[in-house]
Amino acid sequence: MKTELPGPELEENPGVLEVALNFRAMNTHVEVLVYTGEVEKAASVCDQIQDLFEYNEAVLSRFKPDSELSELNRTGYAENASELLFRNVAAACDMHEFTGGVFDATLLEALEAAGYNRSFELISSPGPHLLTVQPPVVAGQWQPRNLERITLDYARKSIRLAPGVRVDLGGIAKGTTVDQAAGLLRQAGFKSFMVGAGGDMFLEGCPPQDRRGWKIVVDNPLDKENAPVASLVVTNRAIATSSQMGRSWYLGRERQHHLIDPRTNRPASSPYASVTVEAPSVQVADVMAKVALILGPDRFKEAGFFQKAGLGRVVFVTLECEVIQL
Repeated sequence: MKTELPGPELEENPGVLEVALNFRAMNTHVEVLVYTGEVEKAASVCDQIQDLFEYNEAVLSRFKPDSELSELNRTGYAENASELLFRNVAAACDMHEFTGGVFDATLLEALEAAGYNRSFELISSPGPHLLTVQPPVVAGQWQPRNLERITLDYARKSIRLAPGVRVDLGGIAKGTTVDQAAGLLRQAGFKSFMVGAGGDMFLEGCPPQDRRGWKIVVDNPLDKENAPVASLVVTNRAIATSSQMGRSWYLGRERQHHLIDPRTNRPASSPYASVTVEAPSVQVADVMAKVALILGPDRFKEAGFFQKAGLGRVVFVTLECEVIQL
């Protein structure tokens, strides 16, 4: 059994136990909590969730040379692609169009140029150092890449990349996997659970301790030892946080991070340390958090994403630790 033994029976709800699963996948910590009286059933689904994460990583990771994504990037073509790869590439294309090109899965060359050319734990000198903010790009200087860089044939499940194009699904695969995991628990009939992976989480129902919903704290991205800067109560919704402070490293004397601004092909030079987004799905929350950090609150609101994506609350934390809640 991969799943931890259930905790003690909860006083608030006799007969309800907490079933917990913790493991690492996709280079992050994954946690599953299920509140139920059906312990063996919950443990079985939790084991399926770990298998799901491991399988999705094996197919979608750009760091695994034998993954289906790596093969696509080498050859530029996938005939009869797996449903998993095709669905994630199609979702990345949809999000590219939905965000006006701000979300772009074809920025792998820029990521590698910034030093993110191997799995993060292998990159030397990661650290939470501040990035000097550069002037924003003047409106009208940037045009989003053409969607024809990726051609999808839905009937044949084939994917064709334009010459020189390679795909990184790191900005979307984790969110879609959390959504899949939540779907497994939901299909099994569970009403109170949480699935989280490195700041991306789906929260179903309410925990027995709080019938309002799940209380989620927004950490201080500049100093996680200090008190959280905000909190949200969430039920049947997704939360995702994007931060330029977490996955960062040095290339020479310059700090880099993993959030590439497609307008500059460089790590986003943003005055915001982190953005937390509430949305209907983790895939949407994850993408919207990245887009919000790149655009900032004013342009993000002007783009109409709240209405178009069904967003709830959005929390920006600046590099001076000022909190802006939309």
